[in-house]
Amino acid sequence: NLLEEKDITEEDGPYEFIGHRLMGVDCSGDGDDKSTWVGRDRMRADVLGEEQTSTADSIGGRTITFAEKIGIEEENYRDIVVDAFGSGHAVGQSVAVMTKGKGRITAINWGEPCELEYDRETYVNQRAEAYWKMRVWLKKGGMIGRHPALRKELLSIRYRRVGGKIQIESKLEMKKRGVKSPDYADALASTFLRELQANFKTVVENNRIRAMADQFDAHSIFGED
Repeated sequence: NLLEEKDITEEDGPYEFIGHRLMGVDCSGDGDDKSTWVGRDRMRADVLGEEQTSTADSIGGRTITFAEKIGIEEENYRDIVVDAFGSGHAVGQSVAVMTKGKGRITAINWGEPCELEYDRETYVNQRAEAYWKMRVWLKKGGMIGRHPALRKELLSIRYRRVGGKIQIESKLEMKKRGVKSPDYADALASTFLRELQANFKTVVENNRIRAMADQFDAHSIFGED
């Protein structure tokens, strides 16, 4: 499996995101899939919300609401990542219209090759890149807010090496062995296709991050075991 019980650190209680914030959006597909939103900074990731029945406009509206909640400003909407497959592209258009063109989110395609040459040599596609970098972050001490469904999904995902490259189990393969679509995990993993920057908003936040960083090393997302 991609992760083991010992790799996941959960934390109770509400969390105030600090420093550079990212958000992943997984849009609902067929069957029991739901739309999910996950926010993340250097230290912790939290599930922000879910929606069982969605349209592009409803997902776009809630994306804007959650962005305001965790402090992602319109000029930084590139730090909101959505899978362009299915309704994802329409969600990006919806957000742009609702913000009068000021908010442009990042649309990705899980199946496409990675952007950087090193990553293309390491991962089969962007889905593998995102999940592996998430794995490294969690193993190095990155925390998640306590959420049983997210934890269960993270522990259910498998990977393999194909021609020396890392490949994540497909949703079809998961379905064949009775595992539901990892909606929360997909939203979290997508945030690892954007690089965290140390652009602290205030001196107070800067000091808080330094104090928290003394507890563990969760800064690098590029190493491997």
